Amino acid sequence: MKRTLLTLFLALISLIFYLSAAAQTVRGKVVDGDGRPLEAVSVVVVGEGEKAVAYGFSERDGSFSLEVKGGTAIQFSMMGFERESIALKDFRSGQTVRLRSKSFTLKEVKVRPDKITQKEDTLNYSVGQFQQGQDRSIADVMKNMPGIEVSQNGQISFEGTPINKFYIEGMDLMGSKYAQASENLQAKKVRTVQVVQNHQPIKSLRGVQFSDQAAINLVLKEDAKNTWAGTTDIGLGAAVQGDADKGLLYDGRLMAMMFSKKHQNLSMYKANNAGKDIAHEIADLATLMRDRQEMDGLR
Repeated sequence: MKRTLLTLFLALISLIFYLSAAAQTVRGKVVDGDGRPLEAVSVVVVGEGEKAVAYGFSERDGSFSLEVKGGTAIQFSMMGFERESIALKDFRSGQTVRLRSKSFTLKEVKVRPDKITQKEDTLNYSVGQFQQGQDRSIADVMKNMPGIEVSQNGQISFEGTPINKFYIEGMDLMGSKYAQASENLQAKKVRTVQVVQNHQPIKSLRGVQFSDQAAINLVLKEDAKNTWAGTTDIGLGAAVQGDADKGLLYDGRLMAMMFSKKHQNLSMYKANNAGKDIAHEIADLATLMRDRQEMDGLR
């Protein structure tokens, strides 16, 4: 009888330890350098290989609560603040995490807090506040936006990580060949560039599988919606130094587009013999990202 009771007691203790190890609730609060609560801070628990095992966002009072199974560290990130990472074994339940502000230095652009707004996990950049005199396409303007990078091949990244979707008015028109849109859509037709952080492009996996990539969504001005618009650019010239044998040089573009909530179209013919590379505009940027990741893994 005593042995049976001892066996049951040990089994109960083992079960308690198993349940404790299998799942735990991590709670805390996130504040800024002045102690003010921060809303919509991304809170991610990562395991081996920086793979996310749980994620969420802080509430209006800065509080957060996550159900965690395993994991090695808890990370906090928000636009305008430095990323904070704490080993999970060192994190105390109910702990207050203080994020340090991070400034962005931009050429000839003054950024004020009201020019970038945040609602939950979405950042809204006002295009008019970042556009400079020489900017023509929306890709040109995005190069001025803090946190956003546009590479020479047209690939767009947010905080160093390539985006996984490029939307126009919420629709995935171009797929992974979005450079054709970003480098040819006139900046004056776009009102807001939205960055949707931790975007899961597969609807069935939203809330189930975490994504550390962001998506871009372009919000157009009203006069650019539900109407056909066209653009024609033609440039002619002649080489005068060393390449005179090339004769007449040309650079031309013919484009028609229409955007609505249900139907979108962007048709374009583009050609030149002036040495300007336009092939990247129809490149599969998702493939480029996978190739780069594979190369990084071999290093």
